[in-house]
Amino acid sequence: METEATPPPARLPLGTIARTGDSCPQDGVWCVSLAKGMVADAERRFPKGTQLPTLTIYEPYRFEWMNRWFGMREVTLPVAWKLVGYLDEA
Repeated sequence: METEATPPPARLPLGTIARTGDSCPQDGVWCVSLAKGMVADAERRFPKGTQLPTLTIYEPYRFEWMNRWFGMREVTLPVAWKLVGYLDEA
């Protein structure tokens, strides 16, 4: 007797947006778009069900010597994460 194979669950489309604090809706590679001049680890891999984190952004001072003296400013923000890839394709 043959049994039907269970089809794999449907994937969310690339470009899906989820916000900080949401449960990750899809295993995948998620990315945050940053404003010009901001630096951060803005692309990460998350498994489904993981709570999406805030993002620590580094903002340089206007004058380079200030960055050398004080280091870049760190700001932790809630962000919108965008699905840009699937884990089995990354």
